[in-house]
This record gives sequence, C-alpha cells and structure tokens, in this order.
Amino acid sequence: MVLPEEKELKPAENGNLLLGQTPYVSSSYEEYGWTKNQLTDGRIGMNVGVHQGWCSMIGSKTRDITEWVMFALGKPITVSKMIVYPSYDNEFVEDYHVEVSMDGSTWTTVWSITGDNKDNGDPRVMTFDPVEARYVRFVVTKMGNGNPASAIGYKVQIGEIELYR
Repeated sequence: MVLPEEKELKPAENGNLLLGQTPYVSSSYEEYGWTKNQLTDGRIGMNVGVHQGWCSMIGSKTRDITEWVMFALGKPITVSKMIVYPSYDNEFVEDYHVEVSMDGSTWTTVWSITGDNKDNGDPRVMTFDPVEARYVRFVVTKMGNGNPASAIGYKVQIGEIELYR
C-alpha cells in the first residue's frame, strides 16, 4: 500500500482529530448516499439515500472477512480514544479492533472486542492507554447481521469515526 502524504492535523473544537480528514479504506460501496468521506464529516445522523456513512463492498457470503478504515495523522500524536457510530442498528460489526502504527506497515492492536452483538445504534467508545501514532486503523474481522441470501450479503456500515487524544 502506498502511504498517504503527510498533512497538518487540525483537531476540531471538541478535540476530534479526524474531523475533515481523508479516510483510506479496504473497499468501498459508493452508491445511494454511501461514501467513505462521510466517515469524518461530523454528521452523526443518517439521511437515507443522501447521507448514510461508509459501506464496504457488498456481496460477501461470509461474515468472516477483514475490512478496515485507516487515517494518516501526519506527525506522531498521542491518542487514547476512538468512537465509532453505527449506520444501521443491525448492520454493525461483531469482532473489531483498533490498531496504531508509526510507519504504516507495522501495526499494534491497542483495543479489541469479539462478540459485540448489541444490535442498537449506540456509539462504540473504545478507550485505551495513551499511545503515540502516525497512523490509526479501525479493523473489522467479523461482520454483523446481514442477509447472505441476497445480492447485498454481508457488509460493514459505519456512520462516523472520531479519534481523541
């Protein structure tokens, strides 16, 4: 993977380090109001067909597939909390973790969960020991509920991602 060019990070007034930042994703379904750029636009709510968040490529017949969202923070910065807002109640993921890196190739897991089966729209708050990073990544290893019998199948759908010091 070619790493993104470094740029100055300008946190939002509330301290969100990702507001307006460019997300880099493993795959993306860019139709019907889904686009990766909505992950960091500061809009938490959904407007079906217009603003929904990010959706990985559709059509997976298995829940056990890896998808990720990565952010380049520019200079090393200390981070300690990520908040991920689901897009749909029953479309959130079951197994996922947060990784950090200084070089974009060697990753360290700083927070993880398996078996998150809360089918609700509550944001997932992931707090971890403060760590210095130039890159941060939200990694899904098991998708949530879906309909494998349909053409859409399993997929990842996320409304917004925030990162804090």
